[in-house]
Amino acid sequence: QRRKVLEVLAARDDHPTAEDLYGQLRTQGEPISLATVYRTLRSLEQEELARALHGPGADRFDARTDAHYHIVCNACRRTVDLELPYQTAVDQAARNAGAQVGEHVLLFLGRCPDCVKAGRSDLDAQDD
Repeated sequence: QRRKVLEVLAARDDHPTAEDLYGQLRTQGEPISLATVYRTLRSLEQEELARALHGPGADRFDARTDAHYHIVCNACRRTVDLELPYQTAVDQAARNAGAQVGEHVLLFLGRCPDCVKAGRSDLDAQDD
C-alpha cells in the first residue's frame, strides 16, 4: 500500500489532498482506508519522499521534494508549481542573523496560468 500511495502521488502534478489520493486509489480498486493514506503520507514526509503543503484548506502533498515554490489559485483552487529560482539568499540571511534555517516556505496566492489565460476571476471576489 505504501508503494502504491507513492506511485499515485508521483504520477500527479496537481498536489492532491489525502482525500484525493484515497479516492483515486479506491477507484483503482485498492483496498485502502483513508487513515492508512494519511499515515502513509506522513511517513513519506518524514522520510523526505514527499512534502506536505500547508496553505488554505486541506494539506496538499507533493512528490517533488526539491526546494521550490507554489501558487494557490484563487479562481480554481489548484496548487501548481511556480518555476521561480529558489532564493537561497533568504535562508542565508536568516543564518547570518544567528538562526538555524534549513529552508523557507513561500506560498503565492493569485491565479494559475490556466485561469489567467481563460480570464477567470478569483472565487474569493465572487463569494462577496
